[in-house]
Amino acid sequence: MSAADTPSYARTRRLFLRTLGLVYLAAFLSLRWQIVGLVGRDGVLPAADFLARAGTVLGAHAAWRVPSLLWLDVSDWALHGACVAGIASSVLLVIGLAPLAMLGVLWVLYLSLVGVGQQFLSYQWDSLLLETGFLAIFWAPLGWRLDAATARAPSPVLLWLLRAATRPGGT
Repeated sequence: MSAADTPSYARTRRLFLRTLGLVYLAAFLSLRWQIVGLVGRDGVLPAADFLARAGTVLGAHAAWRVPSLLWLDVSDWALHGACVAGIASSVLLVIGLAPLAMLGVLWVLYLSLVGVGQQFLSYQWDSLLLETGFLAIFWAPLGWRLDAATARAPSPVLLWLLRAATRPGGT
């Protein structure tokens, strides 16, 4: 078997990462219309109240136990802005621009929203998206374009972890 016959997973990686971008896009588009009503200032379960309680109960460890950029600003504008930034980053990932950076941004933004989303973002698909998104960060090529022909081959260990994380029925 020659080097040309060895699978590179380049096409699979491009397809997987672009599809993951579409999944993130669906998640952020859905949240964009709901987030303020769910956890906004006058929402069903306000995120500001949740973070205040978490800060009181958890003290200095609160930011580690409830990881979220929204500790900096939990206003309705910040919640909406996180969704809009997620939508923009998803589109950039789908078109293949700066995949590594976009995956990092998407993961941090979604983790931030899940952190304050309480019951509304505690479903299995939210955890699966965070797990898969985190592993995808390590599978993304380092270049600015997803289509770069010089992209390094993905790690076999990471490939196995991605298969396990996305397997129907869980890991």
